Amino acid sequence: MTSKKLHLIITGESGKGRTVAFEKTTLRNSLIALATVACILSVSAFFGVHNIQKNRQLQAIIDSSEAVQQQQLNALKTQLETALSEKESLADHYQQKLDAFKQNQEALLEDRISDFEQRSKVIETVINELGVKVKTDKAADHSGGPFISLDDYSDRLITDADTYLSLIKKMPLGFPIYTEISSPFGPRNDPMNKHRAFHEGIDFKGNTGDSVRSTGDAVVKKAGYQSGYGNCIVLQHGNGYETMYAHLSKRLVSRGDQVKRGQIIGRVGSTGRSTGSHLHYEVRHWGKAINPLKYMRVNGMTVTASN
Repeated sequence: MTSKKLHLIITGESGKGRTVAFEKTTLRNSLIALATVACILSVSAFFGVHNIQKNRQLQAIIDSSEAVQQQQLNALKTQLETALSEKESLADHYQQKLDAFKQNQEALLEDRISDFEQRSKVIETVINELGVKVKTDKAADHSGGPFISLDDYSDRLITDADTYLSLIKKMPLGFPIYTEISSPFGPRNDPMNKHRAFHEGIDFKGNTGDSVRSTGDAVVKKAGYQSGYGNCIVLQHGNGYETMYAHLSKRLVSRGDQVKRGQIIGRVGSTGRSTGSHLHYEVRHWGKAINPLKYMRVNGMTVTASN
């Protein structure tokens, strides 16, 4: 009969022995349990090592991702700093442009004021030379009217100055020929019959062929032959002013032509009722003959508006 126990004999140095008996079933179960535990530990160790490796790989990925994010963050920060710097630079640039624009505007305003002052002086001088008196009453207790800002008033003054200067350009100012006066305006002894008569213009000495110039911007009203005056030209300047240039040897303009101040319109001669080569020059205002001398006194003054 097979024994169900396993006997283990243990002897010592004295020679005495000791027997330990184990149930085979118990021992087998113990070995199976031990093997199972060993397997579990081995599997656990394997998965632990695997998990450690996974964790390390995951940590490496995380570290790499953080490094990339940090690089991207640094790049973004650099871009923002660059953009901010460019914005500040652009702001400085436009501020400089704005300052330059303001300076140009101030300079332009000063030029306009200076230009207006010059024009005003020209107008004042010409008006004084022509004997026009302007009366103004500055009493505060006899004043009124709508409010007008100084800027609008300045613009209006400049516009008015341009208007006056435009009129002055057309007025018969200066000399039609730069020679001596042989017969003045007013009463005189007629050079042909020696009787007392009224001379409605001024006679200038001259040589046949000398240039005769317009004394203002005008339209040619007449260019032809007239009894007593010979070859003559009549210019219409506007605002009631007309001038006549008589006894010409040659006419260089025709009726309807536009002429400018200083333009040569004819040549000195001795046609018509004349004792020798000379220019008869008249100034009329609304048909009335007036002394050209006071208009010639403003000769040499600047009367052309500068734009």
